[in-house]
Amino acid sequence: MKGLLRVVALIVATAILDGCSERPRQASDGATANDSGSDVDAAVVGIDVRASAVPERTGVPLPPEVVPARRFLGANTALSGLGASNCTHQDPPSGNGDRWCVFTVPNGDPDTSELWVINVSVVTPDAVPACDGSDPGCLRLTGAVWNRSVNAFKGDTLLFRADPVSARFDEFVGKILAWRPGWSAARQISSDRGVTCIGHAQAPVAFCLDDPVGDPKNRDSVNVRAGALKDETGGLLPILEGFWPLRSDGSSPWQVDFSPDGEVLALSNPEIVGGIESLRVIPTGDVGQKPPQEVIRDILSWTISNDGQKIYFVRHEQNTASLYMADFPTGAGVVLLQSKIRHYAQVGDAPKDKALVLLRDVGAAGSSFQLLRDRTSPSDLLTLFTYRGVLNGALVSRDLRFTAWADDSFRAELIRNDDLTACSLNTGVEPAVYFPEFLDNAALMFWRQASQEVPAREDGFFAPPDRCREKQRFAQGLEFYQPVGSRGLLFGDEYDETTNAITLKYAALSQDGSQWPSAGAVRIREKVQLPITIIGSNPMLLVFRAASDETGAEGTYVFGPVPF
Repeated sequence: MKGLLRVVALIVATAILDGCSERPRQASDGATANDSGSDVDAAVVGIDVRASAVPERTGVPLPPEVVPARRFLGANTALSGLGASNCTHQDPPSGNGDRWCVFTVPNGDPDTSELWVINVSVVTPDAVPACDGSDPGCLRLTGAVWNRSVNAFKGDTLLFRADPVSARFDEFVGKILAWRPGWSAARQISSDRGVTCIGHAQAPVAFCLDDPVGDPKNRDSVNVRAGALKDETGGLLPILEGFWPLRSDGSSPWQVDFSPDGEVLALSNPEIVGGIESLRVIPTGDVGQKPPQEVIRDILSWTISNDGQKIYFVRHEQNTASLYMADFPTGAGVVLLQSKIRHYAQVGDAPKDKALVLLRDVGAAGSSFQLLRDRTSPSDLLTLFTYRGVLNGALVSRDLRFTAWADDSFRAELIRNDDLTACSLNTGVEPAVYFPEFLDNAALMFWRQASQEVPAREDGFFAPPDRCREKQRFAQGLEFYQPVGSRGLLFGDEYDETTNAITLKYAALSQDGSQWPSAGAVRIREKVQLPITIIGSNPMLLVFRAASDETGAEGTYVFGPVPF
């Protein structure tokens, strides 16, 4: 239902994007100030720099001791989620630690399908769970999942819609069910008139919007259900205080979230359409037994801190937005952090990560990007850079030592936060830079850059952040990359535009994360389709779809544990 849950004007984790959704292939000319590095041409890691539209084949084969990717679904069956939500990804995992993925099978009805889950942790080169009703490693959850919905895992909780009672092309109203590893069957958690349910990344809890009232194109009100998902026999989630005012056109804003441990549910909405919004909280176990308590009045776009001890929220005051902080869940100790806020976000997602980044309006000078390292000292605010126009991306490293950002021409700079020394990733007529990423310890950073030899292609580079001009190219035709802690890199390069396929690889870095492997990256499989589903951290599994090659037939594969 459009407008049911207000999306906070933030980008999760540490990235803040402010505009451009489309990347130009070539940045405009013009030098960038504060280039502190020498004009070093891109060094090469096992790659021939001769111009070629076809990326060069690089990397080494899988070591003999590493088990190759195993196929567990055939060519005519595909996973049902989107990226990480294809499979369980709570970290650490629940139950016995096995990882499960969700897929659909046609049932002859154009509007519904069968929905199955399969245990990919037990897949071997010689054995795959049988999906015929005889194997506990592959379970049929429903014969009528709604085809117009994404059936997705949030953490280890699968939520899906089935048996719609709404008109064929209206927004969904019907049953919403949940399933978690260890359950033998799915559990219905909404009424037969559920609208949507949201799970939790780390805890077995969920909330639902249920039994809507009014025009399907602009609902008037809705029930809220919430509670724990301890087992498959619990029945419907309890109702939270009956109907709540709702407008799908945005005139009645909503926000709902659980605390990081799932023990507290927080909701905000105005008491009447157009009224002042207030925050209410309730222990998850008390839903249905007592009403939630109002703890903060006059609150907009809010975020619970990573450690669950604070809540950050915005108020509009004198034609500007101000960022406040209060104790959570009590709402006590309200403190003004900063005024003239455009956006804010937390750095990292672990309980120990307590820093904030802020975008603030500084009048004629444009906007400033600032770092608040210590939330208990709001005045200790570090301005990292000021810009006008469009900010095409900004990222603070998890250890708070570096910041990478790109302007409206995709000119990217790396800033050392302690002394604001800047290093340009691309200068003069060098091509555009996209999506910098850091290792957790910031020993290396990685990015994509339009190729100088073949402008239609994008290549991958890495460098130590404090010497960003000492960049080395590690990939041609790069389409995917993900640093893993401080120990390695997953990536997909050798992009084939005729098939939209990549070669999936991993690079195990030195112990301190500062050195690329001397033998080069390891080739996992060719002809792989995006997205790549990354499951867990240690051990880590990769799930992906691939076309036929010399190593196996077309289908969906699991690889891992990734050996670093």
